[in-house]
This record gives sequence, structure tokens and C-alpha cells, in this order.
Amino acid sequence: MPRVSVIIPVGNGIDFLKQTINTVQNQTLKNIEIICIDDASTDGSGDLLEDLSKDDKRIVVHHMEKRIGAARARNIGLDLAISPYVIFLDADDLWDKEKLEKQIKFMKEND
Repeated sequence: MPRVSVIIPVGNGIDFLKQTINTVQNQTLKNIEIICIDDASTDGSGDLLEDLSKDDKRIVVHHMEKRIGAARARNIGLDLAISPYVIFLDADDLWDKEKLEKQIKFMKEND
């Protein structure tokens, strides 16, 4: 079971999406799942997510047929998550490579 589920709602985020996903893939904590909710993107984001998921089995892609918005997309991600810890990331944000490892350590140390 993955230790952390990273939920990313994606609504037409093609400009930054690959870089965002790469910052998650390159985390020092490797035991993660990356749940991407494609919110009926029309800019090729859904296709990019499918391509990325072929190369990394930690990536799960769920496509919406019509737009539902980021909040509802996050809720769908929560329904799909199987990890004890969940974190959200927007499709245009970037993480330091040790972010998840440091957060897990902090939570353990501070109960």
C-alpha cells in the first residue's frame, strides 16, 4: 500500500503539468500514489496524463466527462485514495524533492 496519496485536480493545465508531475515523481519518498483527476480538459492534459501513467504505475488517471471544478475533483480523488495520508497539489505547483518525506517525519515526531 502506498504511504501517501497525492491528489491533483487538472483542468486545462498543460503548460505546467509535466513539470508538476515530475516534482512528485522525483520525491525522495517513493512509496506514493499520484491520483490525477482530469476535469474534462480540452488542452491535451488528459492525453499527457495517460502518457505519463504508462511510464509510472504510481500514476492513476480518472477522466471526468464534464467539468466539475477543483473541489469536487479533489473529493473524487479522496474516494480513490488508498493511503493513510493524503495531500493535494494543484496542476501548476512544484515541490521540493524532500517535501513528502519531511512532512511524514514531522507528523510522526509531533503525533
